[in-house]
Amino acid sequence: MANKYLLTKTGTKRMRQTTQGWKFLVQWANGTRQWIDLKILKESNPVQVAEYVTARNIADKPAFAWWVPYVLRKQDVIVSAVTTRVRKTSHKYGIELPTSVKHAIEIDQKNGNTLWQDALLKEMGNVCVAFEILGPGMKVPPGWLKASGHLIFDMKMDFTRKACWVKDRH
Repeated sequence: MANKYLLTKTGTKRMRQTTQGWKFLVQWANGTRQWIDLKILKESNPVQVAEYVTARNIADKPAFAWWVPYVLRKQDVIVSAVTTRVRKTSHKYGIELPTSVKHAIEIDQKNGNTLWQDALLKEMGNVCVAFEILGPGMKVPPGWLKASGHLIFDMKMDFTRKACWVKDRH
């Protein structure tokens, strides 16, 4: 997600309550910047935008006055809803789910099998064709970005183990 928000107002003044014309300059974690419409940001990050607008003393502008007080009042409800949605489970169908590759290997050693390691090998074999691994000292081609990600472990209904590599922030 973004590290900082900068604010600008473009377009003409409007008398109705609208977010049209307002954009935020978002600086991402990798240092790139991008102008994003307020209507998109207030849907994806309502609490952060409302806090920023309040800190900049522009919450009384028509584009903000009708939704910022509501978001700040409901902030605890919004945050707890997101927290419950991303709550991690430690077991599924009574079988422990690993949280990392190291944990998967430990579970396999404890159980005396290689089910999680087999799932990891299968997933890495499937996704390796999408990447070009650069050796030491090799430079990244222009326009390329480092692809970071993490593994998600799951259990299918037939008790087969599943490992899935997903790109960060997706």
